[in-house]
Amino acid sequence: MMSAHQSIPNSVDAAVRFLAPRSSTNWTGTLNVSRLNQEIAAAIEGRLHATRHLSRTAFHIQAGCTHEIVAETAYRSSGLSARRICLHCRLEEEGSHWSGGSTWSRHDYGKSILGNTSERIVTNVDRDQFYALRLPVEVAE
Repeated sequence: MMSAHQSIPNSVDAAVRFLAPRSSTNWTGTLNVSRLNQEIAAAIEGRLHATRHLSRTAFHIQAGCTHEIVAETAYRSSGLSARRICLHCRLEEEGSHWSGGSTWSRHDYGKSILGNTSERIVTNVDRDQFYALRLPVEVAE
């Protein structure tokens, strides 16, 4: 229970300071997790490690992949550009506003990685199927 002289914090900074240990005199603005349950803190650390590992692994696999089979989701008039994803390594590419099917160019008109080639199979999927194929991490380019 809070004492009469303590008040509920009204901002994120105030909340974090409120949760920081009372003995902390050098405030750096980062969340101090010393009050966090150790099991939860260990699980968070494990998740961060796994996320970094997945991102690095995907980057290396994507760099060497030939992207033979690609799924494409079409342009939507609501402003969603066509997108492609390699079914082997999960590399994603956003197409320009007129991309799709037999025409493909990157949204920034740069060199396309998942463009049309005679060796590549392109299959159509809806948006929900496309998003289900995505990796749960950002992969460095």
